[in-house]
Amino acid sequence: MPSILLYLYLSLPGFWALDSLSCPSGSHSCLAFITPNPTTLSCPAKDSTWFFQPLFHSFPRKKLVIPEASGDLHLLHTSTERSGTYICQDEAGNTRAVYNVDFQDGAKLYLSHSELEQQPLKNQTVGNSSQWTLFTQWGPWQACDRCGIQGERKRVGLCYARRLEQPELPCGLADLSPQELQRGPELQIESCFVPCGPNGPESTVVLYGTYNLEDNSTVWLSCPFATIYRPVSWEAKDISPTWLQQLSPNNSGPILDLPSGGSRLRVTTSGTYRCYVSRKLVGRFDAAWTHNTPVAHSRSELIRIYSVIEAVMVMAVLLLILLSFIQMCRTKLSSNV
Repeated sequence: MPSILLYLYLSLPGFWALDSLSCPSGSHSCLAFITPNPTTLSCPAKDSTWFFQPLFHSFPRKKLVIPEASGDLHLLHTSTERSGTYICQDEAGNTRAVYNVDFQDGAKLYLSHSELEQQPLKNQTVGNSSQWTLFTQWGPWQACDRCGIQGERKRVGLCYARRLEQPELPCGLADLSPQELQRGPELQIESCFVPCGPNGPESTVVLYGTYNLEDNSTVWLSCPFATIYRPVSWEAKDISPTWLQQLSPNNSGPILDLPSGGSRLRVTTSGTYRCYVSRKLVGRFDAAWTHNTPVAHSRSELIRIYSVIEAVMVMAVLLLILLSFIQMCRTKLSSNV
């Protein structure tokens, strides 16, 4: 990631106010997130040191280098391998925060849209001796992603597990085998409409990018500051991609990336694409073809080109005749001598 973009990510606290669903687990915080979306873990100590212990492994704790003065841990790209225990210590070595984190696989994200009468996942019971009930714990509905026109809003659901007389846990923190844990997180979409304010959609920091398209190629555009936890939308000259369009069997336009909640867009045609986070313009991308377009010659140009070629050929024939005549003269002189 370019340094200027990284700085912007880390210097705008409003964009880093990410939410997660939590569960009681003694004195430790128990959190769940969806990969590969960025995540922030806070620590009350500014000059802090972070340690990481992977889930269900006895490996030594890994020390994490934290460049931010705030002491918070910013994970710009997450994966299931990062699930585990995160410990924050101050300069004196005192533990100030402990997080048990379950990064749930965004590739398993289940999408449902109310306009298509699609239903969320039902509760599921797994296990033999100790049965677990797997269910979806929903976050709040996000704001409508557009104003003045019909838009969409989404809410994130994370996989949780419970059993009798025990607190609820994110599925990845429960004692479940890979065969038992086939369920993933969810994303639910519904249509919405809200009027625009007196000044229309707002703009904040706008980042620009240029992408080159080749024949039969695709490009992924990444909207800055966007995550699955925030309202995000895209627009171009003649299109405004939505989840409803994408779920249509005849959709042939740009593709919204599901694990990131639409924060990334796959495009195959040239044009200018804009993205909005919480209805604020934050990015503009110009996608253009890189191949050379064949030049169409007019009829007069073709006639002129043909005339030049014809003249060159005539000159070549005359030159050959002249060379043949010279050779004949030389041969005749040699015979006379």
